[in-house]
Amino acid sequence: MSDPHIQDEVLTTLVNIINRSQGEEDGPGLVLTVGGLTVSGNLIPNWLWFAGMRRQIADATGNKSLDMDEASGMELFFKSFEDVILEGKAEEEAAVAAAEDLAPRYQDAIRDKDVTVFIHLRGARVFQPGQSGLPGNGMYWRGRLSEVTGWSFGSLGGSTS
Repeated sequence: MSDPHIQDEVLTTLVNIINRSQGEEDGPGLVLTVGGLTVSGNLIPNWLWFAGMRRQIADATGNKSLDMDEASGMELFFKSFEDVILEGKAEEEAAVAAAEDLAPRYQDAIRDKDVTVFIHLRGARVFQPGQSGLPGNGMYWRGRLSEVTGWSFGSLGGSTS
């Protein structure tokens, strides 16, 4: 098991950039090595992963309109995390803007206060040696950055771009 405090700084920076994005479009395709398996999908912001999970649950429960008055407990669960992330994102943007007149070291401290722990993919497939990726149509995937032992840009069959 890898040390939970060590994670690739370049990958973490890329995840932070994507997490700050506003749109719902996919980020770059990635191929990750995690626990001896290969995972391939498109990087998405953390808040979009929670929104996607909520939509999947809504589809499964027949709440096609995503009406929160008709939402299941699981939809509300994922919606609450999505809301917390979006609120935190707005607060961070306000803090960074307010800190523009501060010395660079204080600006850096504000920017670096958030420790990114997870990476989020859409259209992800997990590959085992000698087998094709599962599930065939891809899924939302969340993994601990400190468990990623290798990565590259690109995708393995079936991931969307």
